[in-house]
Amino acid sequence: MKELGEDIGRIYKKDDYFYLEKVFDSLDKVMSEEASIKARAKKNGFNIIKSSWAIQKNPYYAIEYIMNDGDIPPGSEVRYKYKMKLEYIR
Repeated sequence: MKELGEDIGRIYKKDDYFYLEKVFDSLDKVMSEEASIKARAKKNGFNIIKSSWAIQKNPYYAIEYIMNDGDIPPGSEVRYKYKMKLEYIR
């Protein structure tokens, strides 16, 4: 997957299914990339079983806040995690 030349997230296999997890810093990025991620999965022979996203606390917020002297964009205290459960059908 590294030959794609982009960060496609974390991919792992469990119980004959593949899982993709990718973290985004804004909701608009999740929405803009969701369709392309799904299209790429289907193009490469995967059946999408389930996809979802969730809001999480950003574990690096305190470090970013200190390193930037409090000058960080609003909303940095949360991040968005997109997940897909895939089945390989080819």
